[in-house]
Amino acid sequence: MIYAPVMIPTLNRLDHLKTCLTSLSRCTWADRTSVYIALDYPPSSKYVDGYKQVSSFLDQCDYLGFKELHIVKREVNYGPAKNFREMQKSLFLEYDRVICSDDDIEFSPNFLVYMDTVLEKYEGEKDVVAVSGYSYPVHWKTTEDATCLKQNVSASDWGIGYWRDTYNEMIDYLYNDGPRKALRRVIKEQLYKRMIDVAKKEYITHACSLRFKNKDKDYWRLGGDFAMRCYIALENKYIIAPVITKTRNHGFDGSGACCDAIVGDSGETALTYNYEMQPIDSSSSFDLVEDTLHDYEANRGLLNAFDCREPSSLARTNCLIWLCENIGCWAGQLYARALQPYDLIKLVWSRLVA
Repeated sequence: MIYAPVMIPTLNRLDHLKTCLTSLSRCTWADRTSVYIALDYPPSSKYVDGYKQVSSFLDQCDYLGFKELHIVKREVNYGPAKNFREMQKSLFLEYDRVICSDDDIEFSPNFLVYMDTVLEKYEGEKDVVAVSGYSYPVHWKTTEDATCLKQNVSASDWGIGYWRDTYNEMIDYLYNDGPRKALRRVIKEQLYKRMIDVAKKEYITHACSLRFKNKDKDYWRLGGDFAMRCYIALENKYIIAPVITKTRNHGFDGSGACCDAIVGDSGETALTYNYEMQPIDSSSSFDLVEDTLHDYEANRGLLNAFDCREPSSLARTNCLIWLCENIGCWAGQLYARALQPYDLIKLVWSRLVA
């Protein structure tokens, strides 16, 4: 068994980080796992107090019992994306697989067993991009005794494992603007129908929009799990996910860089669900039982019903698709870009001063 290292970027959220590391330390195989923390430098005075608290905590947390605990403290502010990328890049120089997590994730006791077991099982399967530890609160359609499923609709990075080669292949595709270049094929083959509505909206909007000259602001570099969902749909790839989630997200309190605050706990949709109270696997062991039903269409419908959007919010997306299908992709791109006067002004100005 190969025990993949775990990397966690962080900055100033001490309570979240304590929950994250404490739950990870209680996992089976924690004593066989190396953990790497990337502490970013505060971008402004607003974050200094929290940063100091986190830094002090990390100086005193050897007691957690991991095989190794490595802490990298940035001397200047990297920002969330660069802090993550640089840590991951350095780990891929040493390891052929890495488990990545934000600092607001809580882990089930069998998270590491699940991740390492599944990473080993699916290593070398070129159509499998990653192993996610998170599973949305839907009743997936699987064989009765399955503990994990192969799916092509969700790519949650709330605790996720990558193999170096397949990850780099995906990143090359995204960084080279692969999703945008694929637009004509997507329209012709109606590949957008593989996506849930929110992913379709993200894809069509950005595939038709102007590309940022500054690549660090490009959607496919910053889109995270949204960009990965586009990739698996367009390139016929899959994610392995647990039937019962192995992680719980505490980041919907408005403190993070990616998740908006959620007020209320109706639990009816992704925009109102109380993720902090989501039931999580309590077992310390994990037996890998693969789903053999592979009902991708049914599972797409289940997640689409949970992560739903109002029809009005999809009106522009449907208009762009209609234009691309009935007139040409150039028409959809022209329409989308006409709605981006700010980007057009930026583009003209950049060319004038170039």
